Amino acid sequence: HGILAGKDIRSAGLTITSTLDLDLLYECENDIKSIVSSSNSPNLQAACIIIDHASGAIRCSIGGTDYKTSQFDRALDSKIDLGNAFSPFIYAAALERGKLPIKGKPLQTSKQLESADMIRIAKRFGLEDNFNQSEIFYGSGTTSPLRLATAFSVLSNNGKRPHTYFVKSIVKRDGSSLFFNSTKGTQAIEEGSALETIQLLKNAKGTVLYTTDSFGGRALWSMASHKEMTAVLWL
Repeated sequence: HGILAGKDIRSAGLTITSTLDLDLLYECENDIKSIVSSSNSPNLQAACIIIDHASGAIRCSIGGTDYKTSQFDRALDSKIDLGNAFSPFIYAAALERGKLPIKGKPLQTSKQLESADMIRIAKRFGLEDNFNQSEIFYGSGTTSPLRLATAFSVLSNNGKRPHTYFVKSIVKRDGSSLFFNSTKGTQAIEEGSALETIQLLKNAKGTVLYTTDSFGGRALWSMASHKEMTAVLWL
């Protein structure tokens, strides 16, 4: 908002550097095509987001399986039921409040928490969509893959929530800088709470994984964090 004046756009000569990694983007596109082609559902849709969880730079964004058949961007604009994908945040909230998380039993863990407080903590993670307060611990809220990736990245980013972005820099024709993205994360939860939550999730060769279904098994969420990157896949 307000970065580019009308005269800057009309005069052209701007060099805009994106955060997207084209090699990673093509690799993810091919993986999704392979998943869809091997499924028994020709109408299967998918969305994928990968972010640098320290800087917030969006490295990959895929909003659907085929832009020709559907232009809706599921990665950024969808509102998809969280369901069991909400479980890691229940563990984190329990730790944040000094409670005892019970591995593999998020609902039992949730009995130590207040629903209104859980919603407040979820918003600190970046899950800002509306929740049904009475059923919050069942994941009765909606979100987009981008917001879920942002929230999950908090765990591998020492409790900090990144501020995601697509544009790294804008440089004028004469080489002067018009814009450079230097956003910093916001501390969402204590570093110790984030690290302990990770220990409650599946770890495979340094990758933190959490995969679960929603819509009663008709959809799937898969979240993963490894080194600098956090990825979310929805099918």
